[in-house]
Amino acid sequence: MLAPRPFHHLARVPMGVPRSEGHLPSMTRGFTLLELSVVLSFMGVLAMMGGGVGRGLVDLLECRTAREEIAGLVYRARAEARIHGEARVRLNEGAGGTLILAGDSVAHRVDLRGRGIQLRIGGSRTEATLVFGPLGVGRAASTTLYLERGRARVPLVLSSHGRVRR
Repeated sequence: MLAPRPFHHLARVPMGVPRSEGHLPSMTRGFTLLELSVVLSFMGVLAMMGGGVGRGLVDLLECRTAREEIAGLVYRARAEARIHGEARVRLNEGAGGTLILAGDSVAHRVDLRGRGIQLRIGGSRTEATLVFGPLGVGRAASTTLYLERGRARVPLVLSSHGRVRR
């Protein structure tokens, strides 16, 4: 009498897997938990190391943006002086902001303290006022401003005639 043959040779095997005796399909795709943990911890270390560089770049960009706002404020003050006959730009370290005074009213204000930027005025002064006459020409001495946030420090030079140098 013939012994019955097992039917395992008739079983369906997924495509791509070689058909052989005793072969079980193995996991060919994916990652183990250990591999994922190592990669994620390595990415975390890299992110922590790069965080300081990113913060310094953000500080520098904020200072440059504030510098351009103050330069725009000076240009606007010159235009306001031509319209109203006189305009003043008041720079104050303690107040943390600058403003244009056209006549007796405040025409425009820049808030530096709200963005964490410290305004420093060159020399030993803590306050400076730029006065522009009816032709838009300044009547003050040259002033150097420093905008600081974190380790970033950006200069801005305001000439006596109201010209801005970055």
